[in-house]
Parts: sequence; C-alpha cells; structure tokens
Amino acid sequence: MFTLTSPRLMFRNYTEQDLDFLQGMLASQEMMQYIGQGSTKTHQETAQFLQWIFGHYEEDE
Repeated sequence: MFTLTSPRLMFRNYTEQDLDFLQGMLASQEMMQYIGQGSTKTHQETAQFLQWIFGHYEEDE
C-alpha cells in the first residue's frame, strides 16, 4: 500500500472502507461539474469505479 505523509497530510491508496466517502464526492453535482463529462455517479457506479482503481493498483505493483 502506498503511503505518503507530511506534517499536515497523509496520502494513501483507497480501501473498501472508502466507498461511502468516494460516493459522497462522486454524487455531488457541484464537484463533478469539473470532472469528465460532469455527470454524477450512482452507488453502484462508484463501487465499479473503486474496483477499477483497485485494478490499477495491482498493475502498478
């Protein structure tokens, strides 16, 4: 697992426990207007996106 820390921040890989947090961001019209096509994601679409991210973690190892 990737982890990078500074005095104020910690960056790490997503985990399954981050699904609800990620869903909150990807369901926000205000945030998504700046990303991709600007459309929000459902809970199922977010879960699929998280699995896509996990796949990329495996490729990068």
